[in-house]
Amino acid sequence: MLTVKYIGMKNRIDEIERRIEKAKGTPPFPVRLEIVDNPEDILKQDINKIPTVLADDKIISEGRLPHSKKLKQVFDEFFTIGKVMKTINQKNIDKILVPMDQSDAAAKALKYAKELATRVGATLNIIHVGSAYIDTSQPLLPQTMEDLRQVRIKQLKKLVKPVFPNGKYPPVMYELGFPIDVITEASANYDLVVMGSTGEHGFLDRVLGSISSGVAQKAQCPVLLIPKEYEMKSSGKILCACDPDNMYEDIVDKLLELSMDEDYQEIHFVEIVPPGERGNKKLSTSLIEEVLKNNYEDIHFHVDQVESDSIIEGLKKYAEEEEIGFIVMVTEHRKPLAALFHKSQTKKMVMDIDTPLLILHARH
Repeated sequence: MLTVKYIGMKNRIDEIERRIEKAKGTPPFPVRLEIVDNPEDILKQDINKIPTVLADDKIISEGRLPHSKKLKQVFDEFFTIGKVMKTINQKNIDKILVPMDQSDAAAKALKYAKELATRVGATLNIIHVGSAYIDTSQPLLPQTMEDLRQVRIKQLKKLVKPVFPNGKYPPVMYELGFPIDVITEASANYDLVVMGSTGEHGFLDRVLGSISSGVAQKAQCPVLLIPKEYEMKSSGKILCACDPDNMYEDIVDKLLELSMDEDYQEIHFVEIVPPGERGNKKLSTSLIEEVLKNNYEDIHFHVDQVESDSIIEGLKKYAEEEEIGFIVMVTEHRKPLAALFHKSQTKKMVMDIDTPLLILHARH
């Protein structure tokens, strides 16, 4: 839920309400209007002019009412990821699952998930997967599974506290088992999994892949991976990493829907080619063109080629230069390690990202 705050006299309230309703669109974004029109209360506000309008506590207009087009741009930027997910799933994001351990990456993902849940009006649940091992030779350690569960939940709440300083934590589930299996099974009851991506650390990670990589491949809903160092920002630009020989018509079609009637929303379809091979227009004559020909007119998208020895480095560089909001990659459930380019690319991208990465699952 996004709060728009109007500070001004009563005679402009009807007009700001009208403009907000026009900007909310159909189906409407979850936006509520807060009104401060009492002269005494207005004087207490940290503003220079009236009327002043704020969105998410940020001033978007002073001395005049913002046009509905400006409000629509603010709303679209605020709800970008939620809009993408709704388009892809053909439903709202109502339930978000956040797998948590005690890492900084998990805390960053939780912060991002909280913001996203607030924006789209979703509920948030936390899951922690523990080991069934208890060391009975250490009398000061938990001696029963219930003791261990209580200790873990207490530790998690300490980690969660900075994100929820009011103490109103989301439900915390503690499960035993292998993390990838437990989280994958739980994902069937959610619309989106948001988790941190910590990168490769040890030999087993390099051989078997991280938990985030495994969940991204196997989850029963889309997975959004948040880099540990990422700071949340608004961007209407989406990068869809493309392999011309393995394009998925339903996902391309749904991504292109996002550009309809939005003059600032951009979908970048990007193919990485070896140095010296730029100019081969294989991507521009692929499925994207066919989908466009059959379904869309005047939409805003880019088809680009990037020369790079490394697919991952090419995508990362492009995302940085174009100020991409998040990257979309596709994997197939029927091929556990299959990915967009060859079997290791999604896994590599999960291990080494600077931009939020949305993993979609094709079921062809």
